[in-house]
Amino acid sequence: MPTTAGNRAPDTTPAPGAFRSPGLNSYIISAVALIALAVFLTVFVAASTIYSRTLEERAAETAEVLSRQTFASMYQVMRLGWNRKQLVDFLDSLEQSFDNSNIRVELYRGERVNQRFGEAPSAVPDAAVRQVYRDGEKLTLSDGVDHRHIMPVLAQQECLGCHDNAQPGDVLGAVEVYQHVGTAMGRARGELLSLLLATGPLTLLLASAAGLLATRRINRSLRIFRGRVQKVQALSDMNQLETRNLPLGFKELDDIMRHVELLIERLRHVAVDRDVLTLERRLLEKFVINSNVIQHWSRYVQLLGRDINEVIDAPLLITVLQDDAGNCQLDLFWRGQPSPRDRRLIERVARRLLSHPHVRTANELHHHVSDATRPQAALDAATLRDEFYVHRLGTPSIGNISALALQTSIANDAVGRTVLSGILPTLLNVIGSIRAIQQYTQQVETLATRDPLTTLHNQRMFWDLFTHEIDSAGPSGKPVALLVIDVDNFKQLNDRYGHGFGDRMLCEIADALKQHLPRGAVLARYGGDEFTLVLPGANATDSQKEGHRLIKQLDHLPLEAPDGTTIHLSASIGVAIYPQHAGSARDLFVIASNMVYSAKSLGKHRVALPGADELVDNFRSMGEQGLRVLRALRERSVVPYFQPIVATQSGGVACHEVLMRIESKGRLLPTSEFIPVAERMGVMPDLDLILMDKAFARFRADGYPGQLFVNLSPRAILSERFLATLGELRERHALPPGRVVLELTERDTVTNLDLLEELVGTLKAQGFAFAIDDFGSGYSSFHYLRRLPVDYLKIEGEFIRNLPKNHRDRAFVISIIALARELGVKTVAEFVENAEVLETIRTLGIDYAQGFHLGRPAVDPCRVTAGLGQIGPWSDNKIPQ
Repeated sequence: MPTTAGNRAPDTTPAPGAFRSPGLNSYIISAVALIALAVFLTVFVAASTIYSRTLEERAAETAEVLSRQTFASMYQVMRLGWNRKQLVDFLDSLEQSFDNSNIRVELYRGERVNQRFGEAPSAVPDAAVRQVYRDGEKLTLSDGVDHRHIMPVLAQQECLGCHDNAQPGDVLGAVEVYQHVGTAMGRARGELLSLLLATGPLTLLLASAAGLLATRRINRSLRIFRGRVQKVQALSDMNQLETRNLPLGFKELDDIMRHVELLIERLRHVAVDRDVLTLERRLLEKFVINSNVIQHWSRYVQLLGRDINEVIDAPLLITVLQDDAGNCQLDLFWRGQPSPRDRRLIERVARRLLSHPHVRTANELHHHVSDATRPQAALDAATLRDEFYVHRLGTPSIGNISALALQTSIANDAVGRTVLSGILPTLLNVIGSIRAIQQYTQQVETLATRDPLTTLHNQRMFWDLFTHEIDSAGPSGKPVALLVIDVDNFKQLNDRYGHGFGDRMLCEIADALKQHLPRGAVLARYGGDEFTLVLPGANATDSQKEGHRLIKQLDHLPLEAPDGTTIHLSASIGVAIYPQHAGSARDLFVIASNMVYSAKSLGKHRVALPGADELVDNFRSMGEQGLRVLRALRERSVVPYFQPIVATQSGGVACHEVLMRIESKGRLLPTSEFIPVAERMGVMPDLDLILMDKAFARFRADGYPGQLFVNLSPRAILSERFLATLGELRERHALPPGRVVLELTERDTVTNLDLLEELVGTLKAQGFAFAIDDFGSGYSSFHYLRRLPVDYLKIEGEFIRNLPKNHRDRAFVISIIALARELGVKTVAEFVENAEVLETIRTLGIDYAQGFHLGRPAVDPCRVTAGLGQIGPWSDNKIPQ
C-alpha cells in the first residue's frame, strides 16, 4: 500500500557499519563445510593412529618370530659344532635372506663367548644391546619409523660343554631384528588423505543443495509474512498478522512462528495506538502544578476539568476523599450548571458507583460548577453508569484521595479505556498532591501564626496585627485599645497540679476569652499565662467595659483540679489606648504591661488604666527602661559578667556562669532594671544571643579551658531563629563539645514539653550541655529533669542559704542529691555566702558551689577568681577553707 510521511513503513536496511546476519543458505553451506572438515580431520587422525598402532604390533610379532627362528637355526648349527668359516657363511646367508626388504637381522657375541673362543665377526653392541646383556630380558624399541626387537641368547645346560666358562642362564649374546616401518606408514597416510580430498567437494555440493531447498521454502513463507507486516499501520491492522497458514517446513521454525502469533495476540491487548499516545500526551500536558493552585485545590480541579474537556468530552469529574476514621467526602465537579434532577440522580449513582457506604448525607457531597452560565446536558439514567470510568485505591493515597471517577464519551471505547487507564492514576496523584501541599501549607501557616496549645494568634502574629492596626489608625486618629490579660496565681497552680492541668487551664481560659468578642477584635496568647486583646476603635470606656466583661467571663469558669478541688479563676488586666497614652505599639504594650502590675498590686482581679499622673510616671519609668533595652539591642551594649563555680572537693575553679549587664549612660544596669521589661517586649532571646556572642569570643581569645554556664528561657529554645543563630555562634567561635552549659530557667512557663524535649535533644547532639536552674523552686523543674537530658542541677538558693540551720531545707537538699546521683547528674549549690554553708555542702557531697563567698560577678574573670583554685588563665589559687 502507498505510504506517506505519517504512515511510512519502517526502513529495514541495516545502517552502514552495522552487523549483518548471514543468510540461511550461506549458514548451511558454511556449517556443513566446517562439519565435513572436522569429520575429515577426525577420520584422518584416527585412521592414522589405528594404522600406526597395527603396523607396530605386526612389526613386533614379525620380529619375535624372526628372532626365535634365527636363534633356532644358529643353535642347530652350533649343536653340530662349527668353525669360524661356518660362522661367517651363516652370517652372510642371514644377511642375504633379507636383501631388498625393510628387515635386518644382527647377531651379537657376548663377553664370555669372546673370552672362550676369541674375537670373531659380529655387530658392535650399542647401549640397548648392553642393557639386554645386563638384564637378560628382551627389549623392543619403536619411534613410529624404526622398530628394534633385541632378544638375549641365554646359556642352557647342554651349552656348557663348549662354553665351560658360563652357567645356565648367562647371556652369551643377542639377536636383533630391525624393521623400517616409516615408509609404509607415510604411504598409507597419503592414500587416506587422497581419498578424503576426493569426497570433500561432493559433500559440499550436497550441503549447498540442501541449504538452497530449505531457504527457498522458508523465504517463500517469510515474504508472505513480511507483506502482512508492512500493511500494519494502526492497532486495528494487527488482525492481519495471521501465521497459522505459513508453515515453514521445519518443526523448530514452525514453533517459533506459533510464539510470534502468541506475541501478536498479546500485543493486541497491550499495544497503544499513535492516536492514543497523542491523546494521552495532550491530557497529561494539562496536569501541571504551579504556585497558584496550592490554596484553591477545588478551583484548580475545576480548571483542570475545563482543560480536559478541550481534549475529550468529560462533563463530570468526581473525587472521593477518605480520612483515617473512614469518613468519606464526595466532590462533584460539573462542566456546566446541572439541573436539580441531575444533581439528585448523580448523587445516587455516585454513592453506588464508588461503593462508599459511609457517604449517607448531602452534607458530605459538594457540588462545584465550572461555568454556571452554561447549562449541563441532561443525564440519561439508563446509560449513566456505563459512561463512567472509575479508578479506585485500596487505601487512601496522598492527600487522602481514595477514588476518582470521570464521566466521558470514550469510557465505552476500547482505545478510550486504554487512555483512561493510563491517565486517571496520574490525575488522581496530581489532585492528591495539590490537596497534600495545601494541607501542609496550611499547617505551616498555622504553626507560624498560631499558638499550638490554644490555637489563638501567637506573639509574632500579635505584633504584626497590632502594628497594622496602629498604622491604619494613624492618619485618622481612630483609637485602638490594647488589653494585656494576666491570669492570677497561674504559676502556683501550674506548679502544684502539674503541666497537664496547666495546659487544660490555658485552653479553657482561651475558649472563655474568645466568646462574644467585639467585631474586629484580635485575641492572642502572648506567652505563658499572658494574653493580649486588640480592640480597634475602642476608647477608654469601651476597653474598660470589655475588660470587666472578660473578668466576669472567667469568674463563671470554675475548674476541677486533679485532687477534686474547685479552682476559681481570675485575671488582672492592664489597658492602654492609642493615641491617648502612647503613639507606638511598643510603648502601648509597655504601658499596658505596667498596668497589669498595678492591677495586681491593688489586689488582682481588676482592670487598670493609667491616670494622668500615673501615665506620666509609668511612661517615664517604663518608657525609659524600654528605650534602654532597645538601645542596648541596637548598640550591642550588653556586657558579660563572670561568676566562678568551684569544685567542692578539689577546691579549684571548674567553670564560670555568664551573667548579663547592660551599659547605659556610663553605668551598668542590674538585671532587675531591664530583664522584666525585655521579657515583656519579647526581646530577651535577642539579648541572650548578644551576651553569648561576646562571652564565646572571650572564651576563645583567652583559651579558657573550663565550662561556661549561660541562662536561657525555655521559650527562647522554642524560637527557630534563636536556634539557628545559636548554631552559627557555635561554628563561628569553634566551641569544643560540652564546653557550653545552657541553664533552663522558669522565667517563662512552657506548655509544649514535647517540642522542648525534641529541640533540647537537637542542641545536645550539637555538643551543648544542659542545667536546670533554681531546681526545687517549682513543679516545672521536676518535669524538665524527667523529660530532658540534663547534666547539672543548680539547687535553689533558698534551700542552700539556710542549710546549716533548717532541717527541712537539709532534708530537701539531701533528697535532691540522691535523685541526681541516681540519674547520673552533677549538682551545683547556689547562694553559698559563708564558710559554714560551704562546709555543709561539701559534707553532703554536692559537686560544685557558687556564691558571693566564692566570688562576685565581675567583668574581668581574673579578678573574679583571685584567691581561687587554678584551672587556667582565669584563676590561680584555692577556694577559702
